[in-house]
Amino acid sequence: MSWTRHFLVSLSLGSLALLFTACGPTYPKCENDGHCEDKGEYCLNAKCEQCRESTHCKGAGMQCSAGSCERIPGYCDDAIKCSGKEKCRDQRCGPECLDDKECGASDYCDNGSCTARPECGDNAITPACPEGKECVSGGCQIKLISCSADPVYFQYNSSNIRRSQRKTLTAVAECLKGENVAVHTIEGHCDERGT
Repeated sequence: MSWTRHFLVSLSLGSLALLFTACGPTYPKCENDGHCEDKGEYCLNAKCEQCRESTHCKGAGMQCSAGSCERIPGYCDDAIKCSGKEKCRDQRCGPECLDDKECGASDYCDNGSCTARPECGDNAITPACPEGKECVSGGCQIKLISCSADPVYFQYNSSNIRRSQRKTLTAVAECLKGENVAVHTIEGHCDERGT
């Protein structure tokens, strides 16, 4: 056999060997799962990725998202707890309460949170206050009395109060001495007339 013929046979056999041992795409590129299996990955859009579907993700509460295994937002179970006062329902974190029954007897469900019942008003066990008290911002407070009167005038060009005004001033003074009186401001004014 001549060396030319020997060379051509060797070249042909080498080409055939290359054809049968071709590696395929270079990682992370792929054509099928076989190109990724040595890395424990899956072929997704011609690229080896961690997952192609959620069943490829290991562990509870995991899902496949764009080729990566990620925790399902808001997922919860016996091992994975919700944050703050959130409650786990059907493996999803949600509000602390959905209705008053989920709160204690002294609380009510207020926009998903258990809140202490006010002493009076809306959501109170007894909406009205006892006699002598009024409901202010959810609490019973002593009913305040307001002492009011018409203006009291001074004598012209004097600091003395007119006789006809003394009865009005005395009534306001007596009112201010009473119980549960609201805070009042007493003002005095003069004008430009007189000395």
